[in-house]
Amino acid sequence: MYNNQQGIYKYTKMKLKNKYLKNRTIRFIFIGIINTSINFVILNMAFYFLGFTKVWSNIFATSVALVISFILNKNFVFAHKGAWFKPFLLFLAVSISGTLILNNTIYALSINAFRTYDVSISHQLHSLNIPISPSFVSINGSAAIATIFSMLWNYNWYKKVVFNSKEING
Repeated sequence: MYNNQQGIYKYTKMKLKNKYLKNRTIRFIFIGIINTSINFVILNMAFYFLGFTKVWSNIFATSVALVISFILNKNFVFAHKGAWFKPFLLFLAVSISGTLILNNTIYALSINAFRTYDVSISHQLHSLNIPISPSFVSINGSAAIATIFSMLWNYNWYKKVVFNSKEING
């Protein structure tokens, strides 16, 4: 009986995995979460350990994440089987306009907006025994806001232009 239950569990898990991972949008979100996590780690390392400014930390982090994103999107999200050079150039064009320009513009605007609130948010979090500095609030809050805008921009352009593949449903 135990082996049969394990088999049912594995079968159900596999069916759910296949059901959700067949959807391109869900794969994009999944890869986006992974890539965003990588971006946030690099962002914080660049700011706190390498001594970059907030904006240069973000530019460095998004540039590294850009290369990783192309590889993951080409192979996993859009399963693009063709050559890589032309899609990479298109990916760079979309990503530079979306990720580097749109993301960093929204990031810079958000940093300015957080100047009014980062200290009070930090104090609120401290009162909840969550010791977070105003800098941490502003760089990560701004990055989160900018990332949402960039993901929407990128998905639409990747789908319509970069990896315009008819054989994958999504």
